Amino acid sequence: MKLAISSPNGRTISGHTGKCPGYLIYELEHCEVKSKTHCRLTSDQLLCNLPGSLSQHPEHPLSGIKLLITHEMGNDLHDKLNHDGIRVLITDMTDPGEAVSKVIKVLEA
Repeated sequence: MKLAISSPNGRTISGHTGKCPGYLIYELEHCEVKSKTHCRLTSDQLLCNLPGSLSQHPEHPLSGIKLLITHEMGNDLHDKLNHDGIRVLITDMTDPGEAVSKVIKVLEA
């Protein structure tokens, strides 16, 4: 499972998801983190500038995610992601590792 966390600095979870220039991308396999990378989006790749849904852009760095974790998100973006089958988790946590650990616990249950 591929998940993304809005994080411009690669260390903390942020909000302003549509305009967020950086994301931590986690690959989970059998409830374990297999990889973690930080990607920077270009202006054209920002979710607020992306025409159509994410699924229409298979080359996008966030393509294929199943879950997006963030602090806040507008309704339009939330609807776009849900339309693509991407679940959104709004959290007040700041530590990405802690958020991923909680997701793994839910997946294991």
